[in-house]
Amino acid sequence: MAVQPLLIDGQWRPSAGTQTFQARNPATKGILPESYPVSPWSEIESALRAAARAYETVRGWPGERFAAFLERFAVEIEQNAEAIVAAGHLETALPISPRLKDGELPRTTNQLRQAANAAREDSWRLPVINKQANIRSMYGSIGPVVVGGKETLTPVEGEPYTRETLRHLELVSAFPNPETSEVYCRYRVRR
Repeated sequence: MAVQPLLIDGQWRPSAGTQTFQARNPATKGILPESYPVSPWSEIESALRAAARAYETVRGWPGERFAAFLERFAVEIEQNAEAIVAAGHLETALPISPRLKDGELPRTTNQLRQAANAAREDSWRLPVINKQANIRSMYGSIGPVVVGGKETLTPVEGEPYTRETLRHLELVSAFPNPETSEVYCRYRVRR
């Protein structure tokens, strides 16, 4: 079977990588037919640059526009639920029902809709103005982030934030993912 293409900067394209991998079905131990490329660093850098440009585009969107995007994403997932659940079952051996079809997929679309509501009403920012302590802060997006290992936050070549901005980041919460050894961090900019 042909190697699956990459979606980078809004365009599907073949990978320049020379190595591939295939997933295994954990239930049967059989190799699944799709082949995926192992991308060279140049493709990863291209994807990160595209993500930084996309971030610069969407960061100025009004809440309603971003909410509409998230809600459309939820609808697309629901319209493709059967294929998504089937692929998830093959790749994880998790039961179609109740886990994937009745649990994970509705949970995901519900979270997208909750995020859409938060974007629409701008409540996710949680602004704080404490004049006595001279603190003015709010949650904000910092753009594409590469999480490497357990404690690092690496910006994409200084874009879209600078070292100066990084000094103002305050860790709000961190959630470890034991399966990937990553820690998902939520920061706010404190000025």
